[in-house]
Amino acid sequence: MHSEVHVTDAGLTAGKGNERPAFTAYLNVKFKKPLHTPHVVMVRGQVKKVEGRKLFVKGSCEDMNGIPFAEADGLWVLVGPKKDQDSMSGKM
Repeated sequence: MHSEVHVTDAGLTAGKGNERPAFTAYLNVKFKKPLHTPHVVMVRGQVKKVEGRKLFVKGSCEDMNGIPFAEADGLWVLVGPKKDQDSMSGKM
């Protein structure tokens, strides 16, 4: 399974050809060592698991040798389809 992750101003969009926005439920970051600027880094991100609208994501920020400055894992929730106002209020 191949997934793409795009960070945007509104949150995160993920999936192959899927442009639904997602919002952060939680984000845990482990800082491993200081990052002095200026510095060239590699930032990696991967969707590890998808459960319904939940996207479990893992990422890292590394030096040129693959040694991490920081590692992170998080949960994003895809925005669901808009609900019809009549069905939300119980009207038919």
